[in-house]
Parts: sequence; structure tokens; C-alpha cells
Amino acid sequence: YLFSNAGFAAGMEITIPSRVTLIGAEAFRGASNLRSVTLPDSLETIGYKAFAGCDLREIVIPENVINVYGSVFNGNKNLHKVEIKSTKIEHSNDRLNNYVFGNCSIDEIIFNDEMTYIPNYLFSNAGVVSGTQVIIPDKVSLIGGAAFSGITKIVSVTLPLGIDTIKADAFKNCTGINEVI
Repeated sequence: YLFSNAGFAAGMEITIPSRVTLIGAEAFRGASNLRSVTLPDSLETIGYKAFAGCDLREIVIPENVINVYGSVFNGNKNLHKVEIKSTKIEHSNDRLNNYVFGNCSIDEIIFNDEMTYIPNYLFSNAGVVSGTQVIIPDKVSLIGGAAFSGITKIVSVTLPLGIDTIKADAFKNCTGINEVI
């Protein structure tokens, strides 16, 4: 709860120091004027609701992130761009929860080209804008359970030729999908 509901000045931008490995649960929750945050490459864990209810416009998940807990970016209504650089995010059901990106306005998702799997629940119930396309990297062979479930505004999904496994509910209730390539 370090900066939870902090009254930052409008358009606040912060850089998390390079030695930080963990951002705790609800650390910046409700800091509604927090517009930009730069996460360090040292970061390994982003706690539950750490940035929920902020005003982030884009977020880059650094290469060394292992744990991303539920509702981390939930309610960032202006969050348009998400870049996942990490290829290490844990794939266990008890670590990743729904709504990591819930109630956002994502229109661009960029994955690290070296990713070999999409973790369970990573984009479950994410808020995306109408017409969003999801392009899964070529090296991905597994899409985790409920990874994209409940995203009704995805219209197109591009799967790699080498995909081996699409786990249960990976695209459940993605009612807007009209094309799978």
C-alpha cells in the first residue's frame, strides 16, 4: 500500500529504481494521476492490484518478470499498449489470476518473439477495444488455460504453425472472433 491512492500531480511519471525485484500488492492502487511507469529489468514480481486504478497509457513487462498477480493493471481505462518482454512468467494457476488487464482499453499487444508459451489467465477478461487482433509469436507451442477468455472484442487471432497445445478455455467467450489464421 506504499503509494495506494496517492494524490500524485496530474500526468505523474515514475521510474522504479533498477535494484527493485518486487512491487508489492496494491503498491500504487488508485493513484489515478499516475500516467507512466517504467519498470526495471531487475523486476521479478508484480503484486496483486499493484497498479489497479491508475491512468497508465502503456506498460512494458520487463524480461525478468516471473510472477504477475491478478488485477495488476485492472481499471487503467487509458491503457492502450501492452508489451510483454518476459519469457519467464509462471504458468501455474495459483500465481496468475483473472483481470490482470481487466477494464482497460488495450488496442495493441506485443509479445516477445522468443516466448514459447502464453501463461494461464494472462489476458483473461482483459479490456480491449473493438477490432483488436492478437498475433501469437511463432515460437509459442502452448497457450495456457483461459489465457484470453472473456475478451469479447478480439476479432482475429493468428496462431503459429508450431502450436501444439491450446489449453481449456483459452479463448472461452471470445464471441467477437471471426477469423483464426
